[in-house]
Amino acid sequence: RDFAYSMAWFQGRLHVGTMTEDLPGTAEVWRFDDPGWSRIAGNESDGWGRESSYAAAYEMWVHNGALVAGTFSRTPGDGDVLQLSANDWTNLNVPPTIIPLSFATYQGHLVASLSNAGGRHPNPVYRLETDGVWRPLGAAPDEWKNAYIPNHMVVDGTDLYLGIGGARGTLSVWKYDGADWTKLAGDGLFGSWIDPLVEQGAEWVYRLTLHNGRLYAGLASDRAPFQAQLWEMTPSRGRCVD
Repeated sequence: RDFAYSMAWFQGRLHVGTMTEDLPGTAEVWRFDDPGWSRIAGNESDGWGRESSYAAAYEMWVHNGALVAGTFSRTPGDGDVLQLSANDWTNLNVPPTIIPLSFATYQGHLVASLSNAGGRHPNPVYRLETDGVWRPLGAAPDEWKNAYIPNHMVVDGTDLYLGIGGARGTLSVWKYDGADWTKLAGDGLFGSWIDPLVEQGAEWVYRLTLHNGRLYAGLASDRAPFQAQLWEMTPSRGRCVD
């Protein structure tokens, strides 16, 4: 396997998801039993998708006491959200994508942001309702039209923060308050970056994190030259800290 790509702490043990980007069917999840490792997901695992095209357990999350994995596949529509129940995996039937990029627990619901190349989903951020149906989280802003990489989410109380990007000029951070999406950074807003930051290729918010009451955003691109940037956002303005 090329990468130990995703990790989660579940039931007192470390769980690791692997990635081998261009080899379909190689995604696995391993549990560290101290000592030794046990494979709990792969093509021979119940519910994982036998003979699947999964190349990665791209993202993992713990929601309501259950381990959730998002798989990556080069086959459109095969990026699934799977939940470990007892010793079996259950497909939660997320809307079609190649990768569920990020998970969050918001207002008691599992939320997933989906890779959205081609703009298939007007809003690529979905909430799993109690009836088992995935529904868009609010109304997507018009600025998201070419933003196909909603790469990372974090939650702080009643607010959900999303870092998004894709086509040049879409690199931005947004807040959802339970009703509306509000832009917090991008296009120089509140002293933030003025994009596009690259002359070609894609740009996106790779990670968000909260520290001492402030939101931080790490920026990324798939093309050189690009110098990774870390931005701190305060209530009044943003500033580049690295």
